[in-house]
Amino acid sequence: MPQYQKEEVRDAILSTAKQEFLRKGFRDANLREISRKAKVPVGNLYNYFDDKNQLFEEVLRPQIEAIKKALQAGKAHGAESSDAPTHSSAWPLAEDVSHGVSYVIAHRAELDLLINQARGSSLEDFLEQIATDYQRICIEYFEGLARSNPQRRIQRPSEFFLHSLSHFYIKAVAEMLDHELSDSELREQVEELLNFSWNGLAALLEPPKSKDVPAKGGKS
Repeated sequence: MPQYQKEEVRDAILSTAKQEFLRKGFRDANLREISRKAKVPVGNLYNYFDDKNQLFEEVLRPQIEAIKKALQAGKAHGAESSDAPTHSSAWPLAEDVSHGVSYVIAHRAELDLLINQARGSSLEDFLEQIATDYQRICIEYFEGLARSNPQRRIQRPSEFFLHSLSHFYIKAVAEMLDHELSDSELREQVEELLNFSWNGLAALLEPPKSKDVPAKGGKS
């Protein structure tokens, strides 16, 4: 029969493991060292977590859930879009962007661990999954815009382009987290990336032709 798990012991293991993973990354972190610093016998530690990988996943669970929640919010907004985007209604929404940037700054160490130091763990390919999900959301977003705006000639990017673009975003954020940027520099870089993204998106949207505007050289 498994031993009764005490919440304070579990919290001590997680807190110690988090610091160890942040210092060494997944591959170089050691369960015996975590056990020693948490003052929990190794045998007892296995009553709470099956192995180092499960412990790593649990340490990063808040970041994983936050990223998935942000993607779901984007998917929901894209599905509800009834007009071609403007600066006030485009996805991602301005308030979501602000919240996202603040979250990255507040949790930059944990996100760096997830993005740049997860090699060898089950989360090694997590960002590949996120890039794929983002690509699918973008496709759905453009298809929704086209259906809702038949009067506009909206060009949906190719799947290959969106695949490349999603990986570009992931790589850009990974680079930002890998460098020792100040909070203000990190904010500027993320906002610059989003500004680039918006202008690229806007270039694919052709405004509707007005019947009231005569052709060049025609009579009014």
